[in-house]
Amino acid sequence: MIERSLKDAIQQFKSGIKKTDYGKVKGNRDYLSVAYRLKFCREYFGESMSIQTDSIELSNGSHKFKANIYLNDKLKVQEEDDYLDRIETCPEKYTEEGFKEKQFKFGTLSILTNLKANEEDIYQTYKMRIEVEKLADVLKNTLEIDKSYMRDETSLEGWVFINHIASVIYYKIYNLLLEKKLLSKYSPNDILDYLATIKKIKINKHWEYAEIPGKVKKITELLDISIT
Repeated sequence: MIERSLKDAIQQFKSGIKKTDYGKVKGNRDYLSVAYRLKFCREYFGESMSIQTDSIELSNGSHKFKANIYLNDKLKVQEEDDYLDRIETCPEKYTEEGFKEKQFKFGTLSILTNLKANEEDIYQTYKMRIEVEKLADVLKNTLEIDKSYMRDETSLEGWVFINHIASVIYYKIYNLLLEKKLLSKYSPNDILDYLATIKKIKINKHWEYAEIPGKVKKITELLDISIT
């Protein structure tokens, strides 16, 4: 891209605006579409960048929402390819006209927040939602604690405590797999299924471990954990 001053770039940007690039907002005022604004940002600043508006502190100490827009060229290419594929497979919903209309929005992520943080911290906080969703999935589908049959408060407290311990153990296993780079081969559920085969039997009033299967021994060695 030829280097030029921001002032010249803005002037050139304004000269290329058409009436169709505007939309109507409250009060019937003309408003330059977000897509067209993003077009300018990409052309001048490049494909990978973030934009953050100013945050205004109110008299009560809270902040008005500020907008964060993230542009990512790799994501843009993926979304463009996906849309073009859908033109072929679902022509009744996806068209070339629709592609042209959305092309400057591809590869963008917009976040409204009142957090007192820079754009990088806000983005990392947003990504943490995935971990929260994973935990919710584990609690519901693995530990199956989305419903309780406890009949009194004491039982319910015990049930919640046990499930808390279970979730801690689950994520200890997850972190071990992550540390040992074994997540591509095993999931925490796999490890739990293997460990569930370890049993104790009572012999002459003493509890002894039954023979541990070879696969389970291999797993414990890989994770460097001790059973006995």
